[in-house]
Formats: sequence, C-alpha cells, structure tokens
Amino acid sequence: MNIFSRLRPLAFCLVPLCLAGPLRAEPASLELILDCSASMWNKLEDGRYRIDGAKQVLTEFLTATPAHPDLHIGLRLYGAKVPFSQPGACEDSVLVTPVEGFARAAMLKAVKEARAVGATPLAKSLQLAKEDFTKPGPRRLIVCTDGEESCGGDVEAALTALKAAGIDVDVRMIGIGLSDQAAARFSAMGVPVENVHSAKKLAEALGKAAELPKPAAPASEGFTIRLMKNGKPFTGVAPAMVSAVSGAVVKLSPLEEGAYQGRTVPGAYDVTAGKKRYSNQTVLAGEKNEWVLDLTEAAPVALTVVPAEGGVIGGEIGVRFQGARGVDGEFITIVAAGAPDFAEPAWAATDLQKEGSVKIRVLGDPGPHEARFITVIDGEKVLAGRSAPFTLALPSITLKVAEEVTAADDFLIEWTGPAMVDDWIGWVPAGAKDGAYENYGRPQADGKPIRLIAPAAPGTYEIRYGTEGTTKVLARAALKVVEGAVALEAPASVMAGSKLPVTWKGPKSAGPFSPSSCRTRRLPPTRTIFTRTRRRSGSICKPRGNRASMNCGSAPAAAGTGPCSSGGRSP
Repeated sequence: MNIFSRLRPLAFCLVPLCLAGPLRAEPASLELILDCSASMWNKLEDGRYRIDGAKQVLTEFLTATPAHPDLHIGLRLYGAKVPFSQPGACEDSVLVTPVEGFARAAMLKAVKEARAVGATPLAKSLQLAKEDFTKPGPRRLIVCTDGEESCGGDVEAALTALKAAGIDVDVRMIGIGLSDQAAARFSAMGVPVENVHSAKKLAEALGKAAELPKPAAPASEGFTIRLMKNGKPFTGVAPAMVSAVSGAVVKLSPLEEGAYQGRTVPGAYDVTAGKKRYSNQTVLAGEKNEWVLDLTEAAPVALTVVPAEGGVIGGEIGVRFQGARGVDGEFITIVAAGAPDFAEPAWAATDLQKEGSVKIRVLGDPGPHEARFITVIDGEKVLAGRSAPFTLALPSITLKVAEEVTAADDFLIEWTGPAMVDDWIGWVPAGAKDGAYENYGRPQADGKPIRLIAPAAPGTYEIRYGTEGTTKVLARAALKVVEGAVALEAPASVMAGSKLPVTWKGPKSAGPFSPSSCRTRRLPPTRTIFTRTRRRSGSICKPRGNRASMNCGSAPAAAGTGPCSSGGRSP
C-alpha cells in the first residue's frame, strides 16, 4: 500500500506548517511508515516495481525537505527484515530513525538499503508508533502501503488508539493497485484513498493529498559526476541523468577527464553510464553533491540453475555459484528477464561463501527469468554474473466446487496444488481485480477440501488460488450463489416481559442474526434484540441476560442441537 503516498506533498505541507501558521510557536513531529512487504515487488503500469517507485519518491521527499530546528522527522519500516514466510514476519516493524531532529543522511541510507521481503503488520506498526513520538506539539503519522493488514491485526482499533493518545493520524492512503474492496475497507475507517498505477499518477495524487498551494520553485544546485574504472578516471562512456520520479532529462557538461557537471533542483536522480545504472543519486541543497561512480567490473561468477529448465511460480529454484569474492553483502537474485540490474524480488544471501548453492522461492508472473549474482565493491552493488535464461510456469492447480451453493451457507472446495505455506484459496465477486480477496482458507499438505462460508448475496463469484507476496491468480473456478430458504415463525403478540418463542429455518452458518427470545422489553422502535443462529433450523432457547455472547468462529452445530446465545445489543 502505498506508504509513500503523501510523502512529497507533505514535504511542502508540513514544513510551511512548522515555519508559519499555528505550528510556528512549537515543535512539530512527523513519522513516515514505509511498507516493505513482498507484494511491493508487483509492478506499476509504467513498468517500475512498486518498491522502486516508493523509494524514489521517498528519497526525493527527504532530499527536498528543508531542515528546521522545530521539525522532527522519523522513519519506520515494516516487512524489510524478515521474509513473509518465516517466523517473526508479523513482528517485523522497526523505527530506523527516531522522531527527533531530521537525520536526513541516516534516513536516505535506510531507504536505499530497504528490501521488500516481508508481511504487512500494519496494525502493529500503528500500535508501536504511539510510543515513537516524544516531542511536544502537533504530531502527524503518514502511512504509505500497497495493501491491507496480513497478520490478523485490527487496523481500525489501532487508529482509534492513536487518536485517543492525541496523535493526529493523517492516513490519507494513495493505493498502488489496491483492490476496490481494500480501498472501500480503508475508506470505511475514515481514511481517504486514491488508487494510482504509475509514478506520474502517484506524484499527482501526492499533490492532491497535501491540499496545499504549490510551493515556490526551489533554487537549483550544482553537482559533479566522476567516472572511475580500475582506480583511474574513465572516459569510455558519457553519463546520462534523469529525474528518478518524473524522468525529466538533466543536462550534463564535460568538466575534465572522466568528470561532468550540471545544475538541477534538489531531488532523486538516476544516472546511467554504459550498461550500469545508479539509482536514487541525491542532489541536496547547500551540499557539494559530488558522486564518484566506479565502473570497475567484478570477476565473473558462474551461476547454474537447478533444474536447468526452470520451475513454477511459488516453488523453489536451486542456484549453484562458483567464483564469488566471499565478501559481506553478496547475494543471488531471480528476476524476470530484462528487469533492472539490481531488482531483487526473490533473493538469498551467499553467506561469505566463494562457492556453494542456495534455494530461492520465486513469485511473480510466468515467463523467461534469470539468476543474477550481486557483489559489493567500495560500498556499491555490482552485477557479477548471470545464469542462462530459464522459464517459470504456472503450477498445476485444480479447483472444484458445487454448481450452486446457498447464500451464507458453508460449502467445500476440492483442490490440488502445491500447498505452500503462504498459499490461499478463497472467493471474490466475479470480475474483481487480481489481488482482491474476501473469504479464504489455507490449503494444507494433506489435501483436505477447504470449507468456506458462501457470500450472503446471491450472484456470480469466482474461486481463486493465490499466494501471498504477489497479486497473481494461479487458478480460478466459477461459483454461483443462490438464495436459500429462510423462514421465521413467532406469535403475533405476547405480554410485555414474557418469553418470545421464535422458530426459524435458514443457512447453518454462524453468520446470520435472528431476533432473540429474550424477554420483551420497552425498546425504541428502531432497536432490535438478536441472537446468532448456529444451525439450519430450530427454536430459540431461554434468554441469558442483556448482552450477547458472540462466537463467530464456532463450527455450525447439527440441526436442532447446540447452545443458543441471546442478546440485547443493537446490530
């Protein structure tokens, strides 16, 4: 989700607020929360990976925001350390720079090094953020994410707790490819949502989210690029430079042997020299802005993929390597053919070994892929080897469901498939975007059918097989939901304070409510007393007081048996 949705506008939003207007007399605090979940390796329509776009915009925000003694900015990352399939993924939320002062250099470094590998513990991050603010004065929390909570947390409760703590939670989400259902759920929490599908639209949405007039044009800054190879100035190529966000070309002029200069506004830029691309180079106000780009080539590392023909999306690929330098920071990644040199949607560290093998679970779209070996020279990533291309295909998956199921009733889905730890099977409305989900279950290695509760509204739906970390749908099957027979019988009138017997017939799921048999009371005309029905038919049992005992997760009881919970709550 779009953790970065409002960052750039708030650069111009929060700073003026701090330096002028109501915040002038006191400090102001801003915390940014960036989503680094594995789903951020899905692509925007402009071809960029979501995580790359997010890092580019966030880098530009940090470089363009002026420092001020009364402005405190911090950064929290979630999903950047623990892969989503490993224990601890739902605890992976780290305050990398405290909300105290403006540690620009540390934040830029953290953004540059951030990897999108984990889950989406959004609720936990919001809970932790409550303790991150230590300075007096107005406080603001900006969340940028591409999806919903994936760890079972209660985001709405976390937002409510933040507000109760006195934190101004401005969670205007700019969804990067959010499903319509996800956007609606965030909106229902009082969170404005705008969905975008390209970096350009993201920038436009950021401006709208700030709801402020455009700032005065910032002054341009000078910069110098020096190309080096094998310890000497290199003249074999001429660099090219563009804005990392807009793609606008920056003019470069020769300075001296292997050196070029130019002027541009503070922000994030990409520099290409020959076959190498250096992303998110920063031009800062009042700084020297000199970059030394080392074009020294690393000794080639041999890579062999096992099996050579490839594998399936969601499965594991083995990669053997030989000839590595054995230094810290080396890793192997598997990417789609043609991806940027340092894309890393699926990777594994080589742990200082000069030769060996790793296994990597691969997600994404089917098609041609390759393994790449990345080493580090003078603190910069260097591509040191590529495997022969191989193909990733969709796994063999089948889904079977009854021709018709009854609304709000439970039903079975028979399936075959890989049953990886993060796989899911669920239903969505027909035509829903890939990545949408409503009700789902986890397929297990024993192959037992999945039992789900059908939608409450009759209509056409779709059963889908997917896996976390990608919006790719691996298999589909049609689902038709029909209206079930529902009936209620009760006396036309009863004495006030007496028991009200009710007999019903309907779905056996635990979801629907029915009027309860609690003793009748004097209630407003619009208020209803209800209880849960947990079987297909029967009669309401005796009342149990004025509050319902709700247990939505209980399995349906057999017809005519089981406890009954009654209540006096308004639905």
